[in-house]
Amino acid sequence: MSHDASLSFDWAHRAYDAYCAGLPLEVREQLRKPAGEAFVVLYGPTQVGKTTLILTMLQLSEDGQARVGKTLRGKRSKGESSTAVATQYRRSKDEKWSLSWQGRHITASSDEGMANELEQLRRSMMEGMIEASDDYCTINIPLSYFKQREGEKLQKVIRILDLPGIEADNAQEKEYVRAISRKFVPIATLTLLVSKADDLGFFFKGLEGVPEIQHWTHIPSRFRVVTTYSFTPETVRKTVKKKQGNIKAYQQELIAQIGTFGALPERAKKEDLYYPLEFGTSWQESNLRKDTPALDEMIQQEFKRLYDDIAQADDPLNYLLSVLDSQGCAEAFYEERSKVLNDEINTVRKKVESSRKIIASFNERLKEVKSQVKLYEEKLGAVQSLSKKDGLISLFWVDYKKRQELDQKAMFDLLQKKQWSVSDLKKFTTLHTIEKREEKPEDEKALLPWMIFQYNSWLYESREIFESGNSIIDKTCAHFFDVLPSAEDLLHDGRLFILNNFQDFMNKLDEYWINSYWSDESYQQDCRMFMSAYRNSAAKLKEIIRQALDVEQKRFEEKIRKRKDHTESDVRILGIQNSKRELELALLQQQFEESLAQKKQIDAEWVETKEKTDNMHSFFLNEYFKAVSSAYETVYTAEGAGMSLLSLCYAQNLKYSRSVIEEKLFHQ
Repeated sequence: MSHDASLSFDWAHRAYDAYCAGLPLEVREQLRKPAGEAFVVLYGPTQVGKTTLILTMLQLSEDGQARVGKTLRGKRSKGESSTAVATQYRRSKDEKWSLSWQGRHITASSDEGMANELEQLRRSMMEGMIEASDDYCTINIPLSYFKQREGEKLQKVIRILDLPGIEADNAQEKEYVRAISRKFVPIATLTLLVSKADDLGFFFKGLEGVPEIQHWTHIPSRFRVVTTYSFTPETVRKTVKKKQGNIKAYQQELIAQIGTFGALPERAKKEDLYYPLEFGTSWQESNLRKDTPALDEMIQQEFKRLYDDIAQADDPLNYLLSVLDSQGCAEAFYEERSKVLNDEINTVRKKVESSRKIIASFNERLKEVKSQVKLYEEKLGAVQSLSKKDGLISLFWVDYKKRQELDQKAMFDLLQKKQWSVSDLKKFTTLHTIEKREEKPEDEKALLPWMIFQYNSWLYESREIFESGNSIIDKTCAHFFDVLPSAEDLLHDGRLFILNNFQDFMNKLDEYWINSYWSDESYQQDCRMFMSAYRNSAAKLKEIIRQALDVEQKRFEEKIRKRKDHTESDVRILGIQNSKRELELALLQQQFEESLAQKKQIDAEWVETKEKTDNMHSFFLNEYFKAVSSAYETVYTAEGAGMSLLSLCYAQNLKYSRSVIEEKLFHQ
C-alpha cells in the first residue's frame, strides 16, 4: 500500500485496534500487528530449495550462489536439510563470514571455516546441547559473492528468516521449529509457504499441527504461496510450451490444483498471492530454459514481483489490509468450530442412543436373571419340602414303618402257625429271607424282594403324581424322582448282608442232631432268634435306603443351590455393569447438554461477530471523525494563529489519509 509518507494514519491504527479488540481470540491472533520492523518467514518441508530461494533473492552471483550453498550445508550431503536453526542471511560489509547466535559472534575467513562452524552448530542441536528457544541465527555472507553492477541503485535490504524443514531430523529440532514459529510467524509482515510443485498437498496436510500457519487460507493477505521446480518436471513440460510466459495461466492452474487438496475461499484465490518459480543450477543448465526464453523472462519478472512484495511488507499500513480478511477469517473459524461441535453432538447423540439401548438390554437381561433366581428358589423349596412333615419322603417312611410292623407281625405269626421242624425252618429261612417263591402266597414273599417292591412302588407312584402337573414344582420333583437310584441299585449287596446277618441262626440250626424240636420253648427260642435277625436285616436295609435318599436329596439341592448362587452372581455383575452404564449415560447426557450449550454460545458469538465485521467501516469512520473533530476544535481553541494554522493543516492531512484508507480498504 504505497502512500504519501507525510500523511497521518494514527486514527486508522486506533480504529484497527478497536475493531480487533472485539473479535474472537483466534481471529485476533491472526490479525496481530507486526513487530514494527518488516521481516519475512519462509516455511516449508526440507529439500524444496528454501535456502536457495533466499540466496537468489539476495542477488548472489552464480559462482557465489554455488559456493555459499555448499558452505551453508555445513558438510552435510545433498538430500539432507542444510538449515539447523532459523537463519537470517545478510550481505557482509567485508570479505569475511560471520555468525551470530545466542550471544556469540564468530567470524571465519574461509568457506571451510564457516562450514565447520555450521557443522558444529547442527551437531549441538542434534545432541540436545541447544535448548528449544525462540532465537535465530544471523549469517553475514562475504561481499564478493554478490552481483556487482556499477551504477545500479542499491536495492532495499530485506530481512528473511529461513526455518529448518518441518520434517526436522529429531525431536530437538522439531521442538525448536515449534518454538520459533510460535514467536515469529504471528508477527511476521509476510510468511512464504514454500513447497515443490509436485507436492501441493503440503499447503493443507503439511501444515497440520502448526496453528500459526495452518489457517493461512483464513487470512491470505499475510501469506504467499511459492512453488519450486514448477516447470521442469516431465509432467508439465508439454503445457509449458503452450503457455510460454503467460503467468496468469500458471497461477490459475496452480490455484485449481491446490484447491483439490482443500477448500480455498475466494479471498485465497487471488492470483497475485501465488508464485510458481524455477531457480538454481538445475534451471540454469536446463534445456527448457534455453528453448523457452519467454518462460525464463517470466520467472525473472516473478522474482522481481516477489522481491517487491517482500520489500513493501514493511509499509506500516500494509497489515491494515488484513482487516479485509477478518470476516472471512472469523466465519472460517466459526464454521470449523461449528463443524467440530456438530460432529461431537452427533457422535455423543449416537452414543447416548446406543447407551440407552444397552441399558435397556441390561435391564431386560437383569429381569430374566432375577426371575431365574426366583425359579431356583422355588425349585429348591420344592425339593426341600419333600422331606418335611407332609412331604412325600416323610409320608413314605410313615407308610414304610406301618407296613414293616405288619410284615414282621405276619412273619412271627407264620412261624407260630407252622411249628416247623429244624429242616423246614432252615429251608424257610433260606427261601423267605433272600428270594421270592413265586408259588408261595404273597404274604410269604422274601425280605429283600419285599423291600425292593416297596421302594420301587413308591418311586413309581411319586413320579406319577408330579409328571401329571405343569408347575415348576411338579417338574422339579418329577425330575428329582427320575434321578433317584432304583432299589435294585441301592440293595445290590443286600443279599450278602442278609445271609451274613442270618449266619448265626443258620449255624445253630446246623448243630441240631435231630430234626424235631423236643420242646416248644426251644422252638420259640429259635423263632425269637429268627425274628431278631429278620428285624436287624430290615432295619439295615431301611437305613441304606434312608441314607441314599438323604444323599441324593442333598446332591440334588446342591446342584440347584449352585445354579442359584451362580445366577445371583450374574445378578450382581449385571447390576454393577448396569450402574456403570447408567453413570456413563449420565456423563454422556451431560456432555451432550454442554455441547448443545456451547454450540448455542458460538452461534450467538458468531451473530455478534458478524454484526461487528459488517460494520467494520464504521470503526474507521468513528476514529476518523474523532480525530478531525479534535483537530478542528484545536483550530478554534489554540492560542495564536500559528497553532491554529497547524491544526487546520493537520485536519486537511486527516482528510487525505482518509481518502487513502477508503480507496485501499473499502474501495470508495
